[in-house]
Amino acid sequence: MYGGTGAGVDLLLHTYHDIWSFVVDRYDEFRQVCWNVHEEEECGSFSFSRTYSMNHLEASEERVADYVVDQWRKVSERLGVPIPRAELVAKFPKKSST
Repeated sequence: MYGGTGAGVDLLLHTYHDIWSFVVDRYDEFRQVCWNVHEEEECGSFSFSRTYSMNHLEASEERVADYVVDQWRKVSERLGVPIPRAELVAKFPKKSST
C-alpha cells in the first residue's frame, strides 16, 4: 500500500529490517538470513521484486508486492522480527476482487 510498486514495498521492508537489526545489534545475522533467503529464491544480486518481475513478465505490481511480502516474511520469521501482523491485517483488510 505505501510502497506504490513491488520495488517500493521491497525497499520499505528491507529498510525496516535493516534498521531493526542495527538497533538490536543483530545486523550481521540479518545480512546472513537475508542472503540465505535471496539465495533460496535464486535472486543472485537482484532484489526480490526485480527477480520476480524478470521471471514473471506479465505479473501485476500487486502480485510482485505479494511475492515480496512473502519473502520478507521468511526473513522476519527466521530472525524473530516483531511484526504486528494481526493488527495490520485488521487495519488494512485485503481488497476484494469484486
